[in-house]
Amino acid sequence: MKFGISIISTAKQDHQKQIEYLLSKEVPKENIIVVTESGKTRGNSIIKTLKEKNIQSGDEVVFESFDRLGRNLVLTFEVIDWLETNNVNIIIDGKKLDRTTESGETQTLIEATVAELYRIRRSHQSKNIIARDKANGTYRGGRPSIHPKKVEHIKELSAKCMKPTEISIKTGVNRSTVYKYI
Repeated sequence: MKFGISIISTAKQDHQKQIEYLLSKEVPKENIIVVTESGKTRGNSIIKTLKEKNIQSGDEVVFESFDRLGRNLVLTFEVIDWLETNNVNIIIDGKKLDRTTESGETQTLIEATVAELYRIRRSHQSKNIIARDKANGTYRGGRPSIHPKKVEHIKELSAKCMKPTEISIKTGVNRSTVYKYI
């Protein structure tokens, strides 16, 4: 049986691209496993999910790319080793993973290392951008807690002499947040 795994790290990300990829690789829609889990523990959750889905010897599991397997080499190889130990075929980026030869083992190590290096690079880029913005005084932390249009609406209601408690009730925004914007 052919299975596919769509893995993202946060609920704000979207599975759609990976699902479309898996469908293009002829994975039946009912066999697509959707996992939303932090990359820090991803390897363990993939193995747990595969066990729950009763993946068996001879089955195929399709991943879009190596970086979907785990946050680092250790987690990536935990997943690969578990699949191989259970005689499950692994398809990554459209290619069957074959570690039975030295060249196949080397290729797997190279691709997994490159995936980890890209992750590290993205992390460093984000940290550098934050450091630059802090130095320029333009860094404001994470995403705003409420939408800018709602902030505008709060200010309009305040300008009409509405009390913060009334604004809170009318807008559905916590009263302490209302105070932050008036």
